[in-house]
Amino acid sequence: MSKNSLEFKNEVTIDIETARKEIFNLFNECDIQNAKKDKVYQQKLNDYKKNNFNKRFNYKINDDQLARIINQLSNNKSAGFNMVSNEMVKYGLSQKLLKILQLVYETIINFDLIRKISIFVKLPVKDKNKSSSDMNNLRTLTISDTWAIILEKLILEYVSKTVKINSNHLGFRPKASCGHAIFTLRELAVFHKRRKKQTLICSIDAKAFDKVNRVYLGVKLIELLEVFSMTDRGVKQIGTLSPWFFSIYIDELGSLLNGLNTGVKIGVVRINNILYADDIILLADDAN
Repeated sequence: MSKNSLEFKNEVTIDIETARKEIFNLFNECDIQNAKKDKVYQQKLNDYKKNNFNKRFNYKINDDQLARIINQLSNNKSAGFNMVSNEMVKYGLSQKLLKILQLVYETIINFDLIRKISIFVKLPVKDKNKSSSDMNNLRTLTISDTWAIILEKLILEYVSKTVKINSNHLGFRPKASCGHAIFTLRELAVFHKRRKKQTLICSIDAKAFDKVNRVYLGVKLIELLEVFSMTDRGVKQIGTLSPWFFSIYIDELGSLLNGLNTGVKIGVVRINNILYADDIILLADDAN
């Protein structure tokens, strides 16, 4: 790698300082400024941290649960910062290693030791027909270490049992796949077409995962969960917990939209939004 450029498998060539600034701004700049609300939320988060600084939890990890999570790790995935692959842990698992990992993860959670986890940043090209030196043609992906992925999956199992998502947010949950979102959208359009009505669709995807305000997310988690740790802004593009965190973050918007008297009405049901991961689709039968 040269000093002035960043190259990844001969696919990406970009000025390294430009890449650094773009990635820094992506995860630290806020598109919408609300100083008053930011201050209130930051104070809530600071108060929670202060009041719970020495708090100790009593979270227990079941042997079978941890073994199942490890055995279900996907193969052929990129290794993280420490170059330990899923296969190394998965096929090298022993009862002794399982007990050690159980102790480590219980200690991390119960003593709130999640402070800094190294991640590997990957910059694949979106469109090979466009310039590989254009930051807008690159997709910033963060790859966690296998140890972090296991921890996220443990937390996810707790979160999924504790948190109820009320909005039309589909994806990364049982019985809420991409297929359900596509089916819903298609059936709404067909329903209107048969009645010779128009269906207006607005699709929004503005790097929403990258723009999640972690202070706001932290306050929402305080209201919902008992065990959590915080950083600053954004959730990982490739992360086990990212979809759930984003669902919690965006659920208030989905519930607000559901309360509006607008959208496509079928019988007594009215649908004006479909959310899948960080994609948002707004629906209406009237331009107004």
